Amino acid sequence: MKTANYNRFIDFMAKLESTATTAKERDVINSARGMFAKFEGTAATMDVDMASKSRSPEFGTMPHNGSKAKPMTQAEKDAFNADVNARNKQWKKQVGGLKRRVKTAERTLEEYAGIAPGELDAWVENTLRPTIEEYLDSEEGGLVWTDETKKKVKKELGPGGFITPAMKRAQYDADKKAYLDRVKSKKDAEAKKAAVDQSKADGKEDIEGEEQKGEPEKKKGLFSRMKAKLFGESIDATDLRACYESVFGNSEHLSDEAIRAICYNAVERKFR
Repeated sequence: MKTANYNRFIDFMAKLESTATTAKERDVINSARGMFAKFEGTAATMDVDMASKSRSPEFGTMPHNGSKAKPMTQAEKDAFNADVNARNKQWKKQVGGLKRRVKTAERTLEEYAGIAPGELDAWVENTLRPTIEEYLDSEEGGLVWTDETKKKVKKELGPGGFITPAMKRAQYDADKKAYLDRVKSKKDAEAKKAAVDQSKADGKEDIEGEEQKGEPEKKKGLFSRMKAKLFGESIDATDLRACYESVFGNSEHLSDEAIRAICYNAVERKFR
C-alpha cells in the first residue's frame, strides 16, 4: 500500500475517533487502526512495481515500501482520548456561549426589523442564507484545535470528511421541524390563555371552568353524610347550619335544634 494512501487512512481514523462519545466506540476504532497497521506491513509489498520485481534476483523476496505503522500504546491511547475529551468539552462550552449571544442577537434583530426591514431582509438573503447553504454542502471531519494554544476548537470542513452533506441536511430538517413545533406549541398556549382571559373579562365562564366549578348539588351533598346518624351528636351543629344556609340562606333566627329538625325532615323526604 502506498504511504500516501496509508497516511490518509490513519488521518481519517483519527477524525472518526474524535467524534466517538464512549470508550467502547474508541476501542473499536483503535482496534481497527491496529489491525490495518498490521495488514499494511504485508500489503505494502503489493505496491511494488512488477518491473522491479522482475529485476529482483530473488522474486520471492519483495522489498517493502512505505512506513510500517505500529499500533498505539496504552499511553498514546490515553493521551489521544484525553485530547478528544478536551476538544469536546471546549466545543460544548463554545456552543453554550453562542446560544446565549444568539438570544440577545434575536431581540436586537427583531427591533431592527422595525427600523430597516429591507436592509435586514437583504442581509438574510445575501449573507446568512449562503452561509447556511455553504455549511450544508460541505463535508465535515471531527473537531480540531484552531491553533497550538488549544484554547478554541472548530469543525474541520472540506473534502475527506466523514459527515456528508446528506447527513447534514437530514439533521437540518430535524432541527428545523423541532423548532417550528416548539413555536407552534407556544403560540397555541398563548392563544388559549388569551381566550380564557377574554372570557373572564366578558364575565363568562369557559367550558372547562364550568365543569370544574361544577355541580350545585355538591353544596347540598351533606345530606348523604347525614342519612345514617342525623340525630347523633357525631353530626356537628355547625355542619348542619352550613348545609341549611347553602340552600335557604341566613339562619340566624333558628336555633341549633330547629336546624337539626329541618335537616332531618329534608333527609327523610329525600331518601323515603
